Amino acid sequence: MKKSTIYNAVLLCTVALMAASCSCSASKERKLVSQRGANDAVTLVERADAMSQMQLESYLLRVRANEYEYRREGKDDVADAYIEAFEMTLVEKSDSLASLILGDESAE
Repeated sequence: MKKSTIYNAVLLCTVALMAASCSCSASKERKLVSQRGANDAVTLVERADAMSQMQLESYLLRVRANEYEYRREGKDDVADAYIEAFEMTLVEKSDSLASLILGDESAE
């Protein structure tokens, strides 16, 4: 084999490994952020009864700020995972609170 062929093969393998590592890392980040969204929903459900209207709105603004931060970083798929996990967990844990916050969306 020529040196250039070997070099090209090694380069191709390196690029493939880097791509696989990035996708694995992205998948891991998506999973962690999804868990964060679910945890944020559980925390809200646990504390909602003791919150004032202003505190509830502040909490929800923080949730949207978290989503926005991921989008600002160009991680729309991660932002989607966060907010989807938040909303799904909210519906699962308290359909009445979900209905209040999400409106008709919670029925979907």
